[in-house]
Amino acid sequence: MVFNLNDTSPIYKHIRVNGNLTFDNRTDCHLKAKWIFIRHGKLQIGTKEHPFENKATITLHGERNDETMAFTNSIFMGSKVIANVAKIRIYGKKRAKVMFRLRRPALNKASEFYVETGLDLV
Repeated sequence: MVFNLNDTSPIYKHIRVNGNLTFDNRTDCHLKAKWIFIRHGKLQIGTKEHPFENKATITLHGERNDETMAFTNSIFMGSKVIANVAKIRIYGKKRAKVMFRLRRPALNKASEFYVETGLDLV
């Protein structure tokens, strides 16, 4: 299945991937869901040979008190979750030369962020 939705797409209650869910490489894509479970198969955004050059967005919706979902007898989760027991492949534009890792949580409306330096030098 090739995925091609814009900002007016609905918010799906849940998406369970048992095959292949592929974002269309020719356009911006915005997937909205309460939860996504990649059970079998894969979620694919771009490939090594053809990286995704447009804007791919996954927005997870839900509230703290939403019901807990049971995927199997041993996998439970709340709202706003991507659960993966299969494959997720994401290939996009080349990133900046240096990537930083947060040393402390980045709080909402914070004016300062604490990061480690020297990670992922390419």
